[in-house]
Amino acid sequence: IFNIKDTKLFIIICQSLGIPFITEDIESGTKKCGFNKKEYINKLSIVKELFENKYVNKFIL
Repeated sequence: IFNIKDTKLFIIICQSLGIPFITEDIESGTKKCGFNKKEYINKLSIVKELFENKYVNKFIL
């Protein structure tokens, strides 16, 4: 489970990579996870290991 610092950092990383964290469907008015496109998933693979191995926690502390 992510803590609040990890979550904030993850959102900042998504924004810097141009990945929408949450998207909104204007027609239906629903909000969705913004990671559904393959290109976004590929971009996030860059930081996947950092979060899975808790390197982010070590860096922040």
